[in-house]
Amino acid sequence: MRVLFFLLLLLNIVYALWHTQIHPPAVPTTVQNPPSSSETQLRTLWLLHERPPVLICHAIGPFRFQASAQHALTHLRTRGLEAELRTVEKQETLGYRVYLPPQPTREQARKLVSRLSEQGIEDLYVITEGEKNNALALGVFSQHARAQRRVEELKRLGHFAEIETRTLTLTMYWIDFKALPEQAHTVKAELPTQLNLLQAPHCRPSDTEPR
Repeated sequence: MRVLFFLLLLLNIVYALWHTQIHPPAVPTTVQNPPSSSETQLRTLWLLHERPPVLICHAIGPFRFQASAQHALTHLRTRGLEAELRTVEKQETLGYRVYLPPQPTREQARKLVSRLSEQGIEDLYVITEGEKNNALALGVFSQHARAQRRVEELKRLGHFAEIETRTLTLTMYWIDFKALPEQAHTVKAELPTQLNLLQAPHCRPSDTEPR
């Protein structure tokens, strides 16, 4: 009887081993869930902390008057922006003056005026000062093409006139400041609308890194 018991036990063990080889136990798999929105935000904040945003150098202007530029400069600095005032000299064209070269004497200049008047030329006078003293001014034109037509008209009458560009030197004011692009556009919206907002090309890359 005991022998029969051990024989049955041995058969059960052999069967169990055989069944394990044929049907191996299933290995549980781990399913990774996608990161939540909070985890994504934390990861974004971590990246921003590791790599701070780069400031860009902008220029806003031009301001015609220094007082207006100074007021805007104060406004930018109260926003915590690093800003500096810069002046630029600008040549503005006032027009194109047609003239005949200076005559040796004032009397000769007046005689030439009389001669031109007899030929139907109007709007002329004798220049009485400066390096063109005793020259004859024959009009100031807003367009160079109109001044050139006046020169050709005088040439047909035997007079060789010249064209002088009349200019005026203006002092303009710009403000250079460092800011993020969205900050720069916000600042521009708070200032007069005729101003231009540009990226300042003279800024060195090292100057744009936050400290």
